[in-house]
Amino acid sequence: MEGAISHIILNLDKPRKFRMDMTAIYDFQHETGFKMSQLPTLGPKIDGDSSILLKLIWCGVRHEDESLTWREIGRFISPKDYADIMTRVITHIIESLGLKRLAKKGERATPKKTVPKKSGTGKKPSKPQQK
Repeated sequence: MEGAISHIILNLDKPRKFRMDMTAIYDFQHETGFKMSQLPTLGPKIDGDSSILLKLIWCGVRHEDESLTWREIGRFISPKDYADIMTRVITHIIESLGLKRLAKKGERATPKKTVPKKSGTGKKPSKPQQK
């Protein structure tokens, strides 16, 4: 069954298969509080908090080794390779989970909540008196 799930190879401590099965998706949501549908818009958050990417990678490779921690994943990635790995991982997830539509520039990953506007019931402020 493992071969049926799309994956990419990440060169960490050794070549590892990164894949997002349902367990990996659950782990990511549980560890970070983010939904997978939010992934296309997480770029700025990932830039500001590298633990998000490390946890994402950890969730996708731990099917090979349950004893791995996300902190160990961080030790396998040089700062020079960080941006490339982030791009590869996010692109793979967007494509394999069908999130391409959400990745379009300017489009929200989740619907915007609308709140009805309150109609003005109060008096308009009076103009200050001129002397």
